Amino acid sequence: MLRDQIERLMKENKDSELNTLENKLARTEYDVYGLLDKIDSLTRDTIDKFVIKNIEKRIDEIKQTSLKNIKKVIDKIVSTTEEIRPDLRDGAGFWQVSSSSDTKGKNYLKQENAKVVKSLDNLDSKTLKDFVSKKLKSQHMSQNTVGMIYKANSSVARAISGSKEFKAFIQDKKTQLINNKSIANSSFYFAWNSNLNLNLALRNADIIDIHLDSNNTLHAKVIDTYDFNYGEIDPKIIIPRVLQQNNVIIPYYTIINIEIPEQLWKNY
Repeated sequence: MLRDQIERLMKENKDSELNTLENKLARTEYDVYGLLDKIDSLTRDTIDKFVIKNIEKRIDEIKQTSLKNIKKVIDKIVSTTEEIRPDLRDGAGFWQVSSSSDTKGKNYLKQENAKVVKSLDNLDSKTLKDFVSKKLKSQHMSQNTVGMIYKANSSVARAISGSKEFKAFIQDKKTQLINNKSIANSSFYFAWNSNLNLNLALRNADIIDIHLDSNNTLHAKVIDTYDFNYGEIDPKIIIPRVLQQNNVIIPYYTIINIEIPEQLWKNY
């Protein structure tokens, strides 16, 4: 419309100022079209990516907020349950180490005199390091996963030693243990209706390095990863798995040292 008006005026008046104005308009028009070409070329490669990136960031923020709220609900359930059921101390403590590593989890580890291991190289032996490394690989966990080591006088070690699952395992292998001073690595399962505390803390666990020392004291290491496996249909597994996948709670592994005097384990 502006060009039409200029052309009409130019026909009526051969004014040099109008010629100048027409030239400026032509140059401006050329610049505008050049800019539009640049914007058009940037639309898919730059502008959309920027917009999409911010949308994805916002979605992730919303998701993180929702997941953190879910975690808070579980935290409250765990704390309330522990108050009502002190016998579920380790089940609650293991969750807190994963969920609140700087607060309640830290307090649990301190009370249990547990050692935090940040590198596989800090484990006591190459055999132990190799076993844990293979365990982490089998669970699709990073080799840099942090570990928690519990002594034989810890709550969880005492719970394992006194469990019917552990006693049945040693009873079944007692003759072999007495004759050979050691037995092969194995594993066992703590059922929820048999030992809810250890089911919540460990569920499935490996037991390795089972042997007798010179005083016939029984030694062993119980090893597990605190992660939540694929393929489970139990909401108690599915929901924490989503939290772990989104870095709302942390995965880790545990090494629990078992030490039982001869007069006790021989009566199993």
